[in-house]
Amino acid sequence: MKYIFSILIIIIINLISLNNALDLNTDQNIAAQQLLNQLYGVNTQTPCSNSAFTCANGNNGYYILTGINTGNGAGVVITKSLGIFTDLTSITIGPNFFVSTPFWTDINKLTKLRYLSINHVNQAIPNNIQLPQSLGDVIFQKMSVPLPELFFSSGKIQNLNIEDSAYGFQYPAALSSCQPGLLFVYFVVTFYAPLPNNIEICSNLGAVYLIIKNDKSDSQYTDFGFPYLGSLPISDLALYFTYSDQSKIQTWEFPDTVLNLPMLNYLTIEGRGFKFPQNNIVDLSKYTKGTTMDFIDVGFLDSCIIFGCIKFPESVRIYFKNHKLIMNNLDYTNIESVRIEGNTLSQPLPTPNTLQHSKIISFTLINSEFSGSIPTTNNFYCKFNANVLRIYSNKLSGNVPSCFKCYPPNGESGIILPNNFNDFTTSSTPPSTCPTLSINTNIPLIKTNTVSFITITGVDFGWSFNTLSPTPSTKVATIYSIIPNTQIVLRIPQGDGTGKTLVAQFGYNLQSTTFTYSYEIPTVLPKYRYTNVGGNYLMVISGTGFSYVYQNIAIINSILSNQTIAIQSTKNSSQDQFTFSSSTPFNGMAEATSFTFSVKVGSQVSNQVSFAYYKEVSMTVKTLSTIGGIVTFDGIFKVENPSLVSITIGGFVCTVNSINTTSVTFTYPVMPFGTYDLVLVLQSSYEFTTQVTISQAPAPTILNKFNWLLSNGVPVLMIFGSAFSYVDPNIVEINSTPFSIVATASSTEPGYDNLILPASAHSSIPDGALFTVSVTTVGQKSAKQTFYLIKPISMIADDLLTIGGEATFKGSFSTSNTTIASLKFNEIDIPITSLSPTDISFTYPYRSGPGTLTLTLVIGTIRYLKIITIVNTPTPTLMNKYNWTTLGNGDLALTFYGKWFTYYYKNIIRIDGIDYDSTPATASNLNSSYPDEIKLLNSAPQSHVVGSPFQVQVKIGSQSTNLIQFIFIKSVDIDVLPLQSIGGIINFGGSYGTSDKSIVTLSINGVTCSVISISPTTIQFQYPVNEAGTYELIYFVGGFEYKTNVSYKTSPLPQVIYKYEWTNDNRLIVNGKWFGYYGSNTIVLNDVEYQVNSAVASSTNPGYDSISLSSVSPTSSLSIGQAFTIKVMVQGQTSNVITFNYINSIKVDVKDLNTTGGIVSFTGIYGVTNKNLVTLSINGSSCSVNSVSSSSITFRYPSLSGSPGQYPLLINVGGFEYTTDVKYVVPENPTILNKYKWSSDKTELFIFGTAFSYDNLNNIIINGANFTSTLAFGYEVSDALSFSIESLSIVEGELFTVQIETGGLVSNIVSFNYVKEIYISNEENLYSFGSVGTLFAGKFGTSNNSIVSLSINGLECKVIKVTPTNIKFTYPPLPIGIQETLINIGGLDYSTMLNVVVPPSPTLLNSYYWSSSDVIVFKGSWFDYFSPNVVEINGEGFESNVAVLNNGNDEITFNDNSPTSDLSIGDEFIVTVKSGGQPSNSVTFIYLKSILITTSELNSTGGNVKFNGEYHVSDKSLAALTIDGYNCDIIELTTNSITFSYPAKPSGNFNLLLKIGGFEVSTTVTYKTQSTTGGQSTTGGQSTTSNPTNQPSTTDDDKLSISSKLLTPIMLLKIIIIISFILF
Repeated sequence: MKYIFSILIIIIINLISLNNALDLNTDQNIAAQQLLNQLYGVNTQTPCSNSAFTCANGNNGYYILTGINTGNGAGVVITKSLGIFTDLTSITIGPNFFVSTPFWTDINKLTKLRYLSINHVNQAIPNNIQLPQSLGDVIFQKMSVPLPELFFSSGKIQNLNIEDSAYGFQYPAALSSCQPGLLFVYFVVTFYAPLPNNIEICSNLGAVYLIIKNDKSDSQYTDFGFPYLGSLPISDLALYFTYSDQSKIQTWEFPDTVLNLPMLNYLTIEGRGFKFPQNNIVDLSKYTKGTTMDFIDVGFLDSCIIFGCIKFPESVRIYFKNHKLIMNNLDYTNIESVRIEGNTLSQPLPTPNTLQHSKIISFTLINSEFSGSIPTTNNFYCKFNANVLRIYSNKLSGNVPSCFKCYPPNGESGIILPNNFNDFTTSSTPPSTCPTLSINTNIPLIKTNTVSFITITGVDFGWSFNTLSPTPSTKVATIYSIIPNTQIVLRIPQGDGTGKTLVAQFGYNLQSTTFTYSYEIPTVLPKYRYTNVGGNYLMVISGTGFSYVYQNIAIINSILSNQTIAIQSTKNSSQDQFTFSSSTPFNGMAEATSFTFSVKVGSQVSNQVSFAYYKEVSMTVKTLSTIGGIVTFDGIFKVENPSLVSITIGGFVCTVNSINTTSVTFTYPVMPFGTYDLVLVLQSSYEFTTQVTISQAPAPTILNKFNWLLSNGVPVLMIFGSAFSYVDPNIVEINSTPFSIVATASSTEPGYDNLILPASAHSSIPDGALFTVSVTTVGQKSAKQTFYLIKPISMIADDLLTIGGEATFKGSFSTSNTTIASLKFNEIDIPITSLSPTDISFTYPYRSGPGTLTLTLVIGTIRYLKIITIVNTPTPTLMNKYNWTTLGNGDLALTFYGKWFTYYYKNIIRIDGIDYDSTPATASNLNSSYPDEIKLLNSAPQSHVVGSPFQVQVKIGSQSTNLIQFIFIKSVDIDVLPLQSIGGIINFGGSYGTSDKSIVTLSINGVTCSVISISPTTIQFQYPVNEAGTYELIYFVGGFEYKTNVSYKTSPLPQVIYKYEWTNDNRLIVNGKWFGYYGSNTIVLNDVEYQVNSAVASSTNPGYDSISLSSVSPTSSLSIGQAFTIKVMVQGQTSNVITFNYINSIKVDVKDLNTTGGIVSFTGIYGVTNKNLVTLSINGSSCSVNSVSSSSITFRYPSLSGSPGQYPLLINVGGFEYTTDVKYVVPENPTILNKYKWSSDKTELFIFGTAFSYDNLNNIIINGANFTSTLAFGYEVSDALSFSIESLSIVEGELFTVQIETGGLVSNIVSFNYVKEIYISNEENLYSFGSVGTLFAGKFGTSNNSIVSLSINGLECKVIKVTPTNIKFTYPPLPIGIQETLINIGGLDYSTMLNVVVPPSPTLLNSYYWSSSDVIVFKGSWFDYFSPNVVEINGEGFESNVAVLNNGNDEITFNDNSPTSDLSIGDEFIVTVKSGGQPSNSVTFIYLKSILITTSELNSTGGNVKFNGEYHVSDKSLAALTIDGYNCDIIELTTNSITFSYPAKPSGNFNLLLKIGGFEVSTTVTYKTQSTTGGQSTTGGQSTTSNPTNQPSTTDDDKLSISSKLLTPIMLLKIIIIISFILF
């Protein structure tokens, strides 16, 4: 029974799988059928059933094609594009299939493609394709055409394989770019196809596999360079050399490009292609640590003739196969793993002394010609760690080393069999005890203070061990490590005691060995000290052999006392120490009392020592000097008897001079510099230690001065300096005569030392003469110092004046040499003009007021001080004028004038409150009232700029002049021009230093001129009337005066310019030149004279004059745009006549302009319609006015040569000007609009856009190639270009692309369709509720929907299909009435007007079915596609979804089945549909959910037949049945059968359609010539998911089809029940 149940389950699964079987969507299904037909010549309706295709369920009810694998073919070339299969993730084109250009054309549409493999690429790949971004793996097993660069530069390919090639293949010579995702390449390299020469720009390439064809047996072969890899971050490199005859190959010396790869982890070389360089060494050491190297039959290893022929990186792992390598020539220092296989050179096993057994993780020498016995030298092959050694399958013989005999064959000792040994085979068994096992168990005494590692030698104790006792831990002795069969290292921890043991087992049979060890005996040293721990002073005992683990017991006066654990001595690392509190053991013990001390450590007791008890001592130390000396340190010292104290510094004994309880004074010797322990020992017991620094005493230095000291009434020399010795005598040499002097501290030069010489030292030196001094201290000699012998100075001083001057004082000065004398008043240097032993003369400066100062006179090194009195001088005065003076070095100096300035010293010039030094005063001839002048030493104060004000006051000592404000002017230069005799206003260029006219005066011929404006570079002023001639011009600004000459000439006739203006009160302003500034002018308006005021400078036209009417009445009668004439009369002279047009205001509404130029329209107020009356310019460049009206102007503006930004726009209408700003902006790029037009004769094509150039040629690019160049012109409000494309031979309906390049900027690319004409020939009415399928006839020129757009009343419509003569489209709800309709086909526009009317009433058909979601669907016409329809079922209204179109009918349904939830099978129900407010007809349906028909084959002659099934009703009037569209007569209908007559048909399958109560189902019936029985069942209703009468179709061209193998879930359930009854 369980087998029957299993069969049932299998049937269920297969039925469900069968039910889920789907086809590809229509377009893909057709394309897949065509592809299979091309590949294999097969025809199938279900492509997914073919093994070449991999399909998956899609989201829209169809299969999707995800993979293609063609298998092997028969030379078929694939000419189909696969772009329609947008779900493809994998393509594999197998052997004997080839791809052509169309295969690549749409590959960019395969946005999910991850894997592409082609067996042989033998047709060119286009260079302009785009690879999908999803494509990660590309494999070409063979190529015989060039590889385009795009495989490197575009897409995101990670792995690129080209595994073989033929002539015609090549890589790009160089790459222009390389996308960063490329990580792995597998390339074939040949003499005709080398790698790109800059492959290193693929900067993330981490794995490179190269098949290098170096076979020179090819007759066309030429040697080529080894591929250059640059500085790629390669971690995995494989090189496969291929050839047919190894004697005819190209070889390369190991190339640097392979050696210099610092990130390499894996190197594989297979085949012969490399050879050793001339030095016979290949350096591979630059690779990363742990690199793996696989070399197979590489050839060059056979030439390894010297030791170290290959330099390996650290921890390298090598695998060498099929060579004749001398193994002892390898340097094993950096090798971690060795595998040698197929080494055909007969040789003994190597025993390299560079191999470190502990580092080797594998040592494999197998399947080779190694011969002889296993070497026993240094036990080499017994030392490898367990499971490391492999030396089997060689030709080894003789006896094996004894270490292997004590272990089973091929165990952890290593695999050494099979070989031809005399005494060792696979059947050998180890002895119960290894006879050769021995271990040296003698262990020396162990230190207590550290973990000890004891090395023990042994023989044949094996590869492993087992510790028996004690239990291994860090606190007991353990075996730390072993070198198999050779050496054991014991780890013995800190501890104490004797007779400790460790028992361990060794060898295959675990033979026991006992190790016995003891710790050293403790020893106490005869001194103690204290340490401060947490504020408590602890006694420290030092010695050796103290326990660091267990308690050390102090024995004081034979009594056991404190217990503590030892630590390493903080004073001597070779000693131990332990501490304990001194309070308890020494309670009541007086200081200086003797006591005995020893220590017990475990079972051992130390020696006994005697101590004197003292409490702690302290000391405050100072830095000492290498020259020695006497020093006193403060502290706590316990004793006052120097004999009880000893002091050493760094082992040097010091002399204790005195000591008390708070200080100690001692003499310390000369010592080297450094930091030393200062050890103070009390009574040979208590040791106090601190550190003291001995600093290197510098060489003695002599201060650059000496002085005199009275010794017993006689003056003697006193030399000052530093680093003189206070202990040892210093050797002082005076003029090379030595004197031995001990230094003392100086009382007159704090911080320095004194050397006081005897009188004899200077007795032979004359006054004022030079003498030399040097000092030698502790072997270091000072530099020589030279002095003048100057006796003590005396002086008689007089009072001095504040104005300064020269003075002479009497006195005693010892010399006439002024070069060694200096004089200061306070800190001011005073020049000494002369000096003698009895006189001194000097000049001195002004002072600010009377008072006293300190005179300091230094002669040689002797200093003399005296107080001097200063008395007042008169107050100085400053003149209101300054100038610039050129100094001797060419600099300009600011010069001021005044009186009572000092001539002997600098004067202080205060500028804006800041004092500056000046030169001493000199005489001036500028003004007798101000005879002095001074110059500023720095040419100008840093903070002042030209034109800025500054205040000046001169200070001489405490006196100050008056304060004057100047303007800072460096220089003035006036570019004079001739002046007119009538006077007027003029601009002079030049350099004026200010923009403030209030501080400027200007006069001509003594007459002051009115300064109108001034800037640093220009001045405008009104000048007076003068006869023709030359006159003086004086310019004065802020205290600075400049003079020049100017000439007058007779004035020309007045001139009126074509520009007028209005005053604020609407009076006419006329502009021109040579109007009178000093007298009346006359304006003649339309031949009527009007007297006007004097001219003024034009405020809007620099350099011109302006005059205005005195009232508005002369122009009040003029109308806008009316012409009028103007001329001007001045002093009897008459100007030209100008005709103006009356304009009282202009307004311009500006817009941004493109820098490329163009045509633009501005709205505004312009007043005229005649464009000849209008001129317009932008930034001075004229614009061409196309048209003007009172409210707008259209003009062409030029391209911009400058930077984008705001520029002035000037418009002149009839002489009246208006100025505003307009902004130039840079267009991002020219833009082509998606439309074009034809010229009236249809010979030229117009395209439109923005940012075309009117001034420079625009390059027109048609279909990617430069076609022609032309200038732009304006069309309405856009730019336009016109050109003929007849020469391109484009036929109507073809697409062509257009792109514009102008000035380096490139437009968008627009694709146009070549259409000469568009029109609609049958303009039918449209319906207001919209439509999903309206068909119009006409001329449309294309069948490409994608280039057609259509809108009605501004609303976008969807074009369903277009042909050259028809267009079908959907449109949304529209307002009733005439609506504008626009069609654009490939850029060409067409417009017409269409009428929108109310739609007809909806019609409900007598047909319904159930959707895949089990919701009822009604059919009809004129249902609403855009708003919900209302469906009344048995009088109750339900809102349905919007209608959809299916097979020519409208269909509506619901979101759920609630409208029919109350109905039962067989119930009648009445349905009416309301659409757009209009009701349909009513239809009575029978409620059914399914119909089951059991069909049988029909006779081709026709006849009657009975089909069993489930029909639910017995009223045949409710049923209708057709076969192939033929109505069949229903004879009888019951709930279980239907009997009907059927027509004659030829043999074949035909569609049967049965409708009961409006519910319909279709199936297929088979006609045959002989009547047969047997049936096939099908189901209708909602589950017939592929029934085209029930489900939406995708195109209008779909044909009815149904698959009889598709079953509903209900039907499946019924079949399962039937089968269950049969089985059970």
